[in-house]
Amino acid sequence: TNNRKIKIPVSSSVTGAGFNGLSAPRTVDLNDDGTVDLIYAGDLHGNVWKFDVRGTTSAEWVVGLSGAPLFKAVAADGKPQPIVAAPALSLHPTKNKVLDESNDGKADNTDVVMVMVGTGKFLEQCDSVGACDGEASQQSFYGLWDSNAAITSRTDLLEQKIGTYTAADVSQLNTRLGLDGSAGKTALTLSDLAMSRCILPRNDAGVFGLCSDTGEFKQRQINWDDEETTLYGWRTDLPITGERHVGTPRIAANMVLFNTLMPDTNSNVCGFKANSSLMAMNFASGNQSMQRFDVK
Repeated sequence: TNNRKIKIPVSSSVTGAGFNGLSAPRTVDLNDDGTVDLIYAGDLHGNVWKFDVRGTTSAEWVVGLSGAPLFKAVAADGKPQPIVAAPALSLHPTKNKVLDESNDGKADNTDVVMVMVGTGKFLEQCDSVGACDGEASQQSFYGLWDSNAAITSRTDLLEQKIGTYTAADVSQLNTRLGLDGSAGKTALTLSDLAMSRCILPRNDAGVFGLCSDTGEFKQRQINWDDEETTLYGWRTDLPITGERHVGTPRIAANMVLFNTLMPDTNSNVCGFKANSSLMAMNFASGNQSMQRFDVK
């Protein structure tokens, strides 16, 4: 029969110690022939795996990248970030040409896929009070380019930083928009922007500004047309303690949309209270999908 069990490496240097398991998978048909070519899935130790199933027989199906994970999600402290949700997949914004130079009906190259994946889980009792033993306490969301080579470090990814609007933002926006409290120009208050988030702009020195900053502070993007770029995607850390990605991310137009969950760790063990957020970010660079306030 045309099926096969594909084993991933079990070395603790790759998969980590303790129990493990794959997330739900996502598949790609590169040449639009109705047959799956690649499969991507994460695991509980933060690995993002690529499975190459372009072969015409199951005996040719293998773990991609010579058995190495595409990426290992770890927090700044080096602890693994578990992945339980299926990734979202898209063609790369510029490097998206699928070749079949041998004319055998099979895609020759697999370096055209962007993999969007979030970390965190809510499965065990320890998840409800923070992080389980050995796992990172801070979770992240990643946009990874599968260039057909493993991404070996978080520093290979453009850092994007999630921020919230502050009183300084409100003052700046009121001035910029001419909202002085007069008739028809009701001034914004901080409560109008409660829980609203942004991707913080940054200046050329790498300093992050306020949500509302302009001028020298700009949304950072990856110049994918620059052949000298050393970036292979982007990352953003979820800023609230205990916040983690849940559900399944989706690609819509040029955005990746995903939910996060923030359980109330002080709630009664027999009950459940939580907050959540819906994030929309540019899938190619992780920057803000649009300017939220502007002068018309």
